[in-house]
Amino acid sequence: MFITNTYKNENIEEVKNFLRENSIGILISQFDGKITGTHGPMELDKNEEVENIIMRHIAKANPQSKNLKNNWQ
Repeated sequence: MFITNTYKNENIEEVKNFLRENSIGILISQFDGKITGTHGPMELDKNEEVENIIMRHIAKANPQSKNLKNNWQ
């Protein structure tokens, strides 16, 4: 996604703080030419390699979850 300089923030600590303070977002995916978005809680976390990752929940009943499960790599 292109971000203009007006809205670009490359200060990683500010970005992490923003994610901690605003823990909701839209998960967007595309399947068969259709774009789907689901609002939901998101949380900044670390994986086993201590890398920053974003965790979120999506209900099994949500049609978007089937697409994500079938295409997870």
